[in-house]
Amino acid sequence: EICFKRTLGNPNFVVQFIAMLEEEQLISFNLGLLKWVWEDKAVEDGTMSTENVVDLLQLRMKKLSSDMQLLMQYAACLGSTFDPSVLALLWEKHGLTSPHSSEKDPTMTLLTKLEESNFVERDGEYYRWVHDKVQEAALEMEEAQRPSFYFEVGLTLLNGLPEDKLDVLLFVVTNLINKSTVHGRLEFAQLNLRAAKKAQRLSAFYNGASYAAKAIELLSSSEKWKEHREMTLNAYTIGAEMEVSTGNVDTAQEYCDVILKRDDYTALEKYRLYMVKINVLCFVKVRYQEAIDFSLDVLKELGCKLVPNRVLLPVQAVRSLQKTIKLAKKTTKAEYRTLKPSDDTKLEAIMTVLGRMNYACAIGDNPLLLALSTTKMVNMTLEHGLFSFSGAAQCILGMVCLAALGDIKSATYFAETGTMMQGSIPSKHFVATSMLVSYQMILPRSSPLASCRPKLVDGYKEGMRTGNLSDGIWCLICYSFSFPIQMGMRLQTINANMQTYTRVIEDLKQSDHLDYVRLASQTVLDLMGEPDEATVMSVNSEQSDEDDATSKNRRACQSLMSYISMVYFGDYEEAARVSLKIGGVYQVHFKFDSMGVFETFLRGVALFAMARKTKKRRYRTPATKILNSLAKLRKHGNPNVQPYYTLLSAEHAALNKDMKQAKKLYEETIVYAARTGQMNHAALSNERYSDFLLNELHDAQEAKYRMDEAIRFYEDWGAYAKVDGLKGSSDFSM
Repeated sequence: EICFKRTLGNPNFVVQFIAMLEEEQLISFNLGLLKWVWEDKAVEDGTMSTENVVDLLQLRMKKLSSDMQLLMQYAACLGSTFDPSVLALLWEKHGLTSPHSSEKDPTMTLLTKLEESNFVERDGEYYRWVHDKVQEAALEMEEAQRPSFYFEVGLTLLNGLPEDKLDVLLFVVTNLINKSTVHGRLEFAQLNLRAAKKAQRLSAFYNGASYAAKAIELLSSSEKWKEHREMTLNAYTIGAEMEVSTGNVDTAQEYCDVILKRDDYTALEKYRLYMVKINVLCFVKVRYQEAIDFSLDVLKELGCKLVPNRVLLPVQAVRSLQKTIKLAKKTTKAEYRTLKPSDDTKLEAIMTVLGRMNYACAIGDNPLLLALSTTKMVNMTLEHGLFSFSGAAQCILGMVCLAALGDIKSATYFAETGTMMQGSIPSKHFVATSMLVSYQMILPRSSPLASCRPKLVDGYKEGMRTGNLSDGIWCLICYSFSFPIQMGMRLQTINANMQTYTRVIEDLKQSDHLDYVRLASQTVLDLMGEPDEATVMSVNSEQSDEDDATSKNRRACQSLMSYISMVYFGDYEEAARVSLKIGGVYQVHFKFDSMGVFETFLRGVALFAMARKTKKRRYRTPATKILNSLAKLRKHGNPNVQPYYTLLSAEHAALNKDMKQAKKLYEETIVYAARTGQMNHAALSNERYSDFLLNELHDAQEAKYRMDEAIRFYEDWGAYAKVDGLKGSSDFSM
């Protein structure tokens, strides 16, 4: 009990604690009895000062020789794993005079003793602490509490390490120096900027922001604008990029404003800061038109006048699109493979600004500028080589081709060549964009959702790693909600993922994503019968600075989620009424999103249900139109509409009193859904089949069986609120 209380059961600390007890002669081995003996009270009293493991470890450390204690403190500064050669450098500079000083390698002698005392252990060519609490205890010892201790260690490493080892220990050295109070030392500003650049490459955004802030602080003198002009620009630029990647938008904008208001930097030098402001407008403030206008101004400063004459914009956009699609289709995959990365920094800047403006055009409902910016980027690639956004631009051309011409074959070719090109581009910043456009918007028109979904994980990872948060998070949303809800995956799994990702998106302040996720989360919770007050948030919260496109986005998302709830809860009358009034808002607004097809199907279910119930043409006509649209998609090779088309065909046959064909199609869609694991579709198909059997064929027994099957599938799906509603239905109560 005493051992557990002092060590909390940690095996390593139990060993440390028992070793200390033996050293203190509080336990001993009785040779006569051949067992260990002790007195509980003596052990309790003798270890009262070791109320936690750090106290225990420090008590043991203080019994070591002074040189061993000092070596431990230096080693603790190097991290959880440390290189003995680096420790030797510190010991040579700061070590104590000891009997070991005449030895060839006193550091290794001391390390061997520490290993024998169970404080450190070998890890190949390196050493590591046996537990992080040992390192913590060493850092709380007397010498390590001296204010200048960390600075001395850091400075020794900075001046003494070879360049390759300094790069490995860059964060360690920088952190040690930053622990002290240093002012106006250019070399330390350079060190922090170097650390910030490395952190950015490693996607360590919080650390990068901290290092950039420290570099700016150390450069805070009037000389920085003249003597250290480039270093100052880099510090503010990296700082802004890192801060916005961590959701600290206000600080990012402050950094941007400091540089952008100055006249002694060119537009090309400022462009990365311009990009930060555009990203904030798009993803935080959600003001797409302002982002478009600002992007056009930046492009003009960079020497690219995208729209020479706004009056002729429609003509320019159409002509450019036709010409570019023809050229891009003519270019073979072999020719795309021969494209080399361009080293033109000005064109790279133009391409990057065009790429982000392109997003604002797509979401902000500006199809003409979307087409014009897309074709501009594709032509730049074909003429000058690969830029960081080239692969994404090629994929977007496929998206535009699909929307404007309905040409699935060409769109698929552009998606394939775009993702292929992306692999040849050194920068991976826009991998998430390519993956999102290809595997969420284009390829689901010709490939199963299940085969597209894994690629979205790659997009998410690359987006978060490189700071392309918006597209990375959209990949995540599609992977965790949009595809799973269509594929009928368990609602509990979807909900668990959504709850986790909601917190991440909130922290990163991605406003447009947050509205969608909150609506989706609430829809899932409603189906599960688990309303959560923490999730029931008003997505119509007042945002005085949002533009009309933002409101349209929100209404489209609300429309989609409403159709999901109404249809699966069986409120066909209301769903049909809404469908007749506003149609498929999501499908119309997000022309490229695969969820639009799902919305269309749900509308079709509601309209056919009401057509069968009322026999009114006002429901029959739009229902039939939806069926025909799905038939067209099916004809063009979309495999994901097969279960939708079959169920609506069954409804259509039932409406036309073709009972034999209706039965065949209902059973066909149920079997297909069950075999492919689409539990939601199997449940809904059984429910609609039950209604047909009861009301059209008057077969109560078979109808009850199908309703039981619907309940079983809804239960497997996790829609417990729906299950409760069906079980409480009076149709089969006997």
